[in-house]
Amino acid sequence: MIGRRSRTCCVTPDGFRSIPVAGRSSLDDDLSRDGILYELVIVGEAAGRVSDDLRSAHPEVPWRQIVGQRNILVHVYDQLSVDRLWLAVEAVPQLISQIEHILEDLGEP
Repeated sequence: MIGRRSRTCCVTPDGFRSIPVAGRSSLDDDLSRDGILYELVIVGEAAGRVSDDLRSAHPEVPWRQIVGQRNILVHVYDQLSVDRLWLAVEAVPQLISQIEHILEDLGEP
């Protein structure tokens, strides 16, 4: 996320791609799990900054769920299960595809 930012979208695939996942076992390592959590929080924060117009134009992206997941990760971290975290990680490939299509539609690389 830090490397590249869209002028109009706030969310770029870079943030998703930096989630270093080598399978569910990567959540067993504290450092890897913390890095994954951090990147998911950043993606959720960026999704919260997407304009209402862009959200309306792309209802296929679960904007509210992404932001809601961020809020859970930040505020209810002590009750977070590995299963819930893994579900969020599994959604990343589809989200990358959706964001890439949005950026293409916006004429951004």
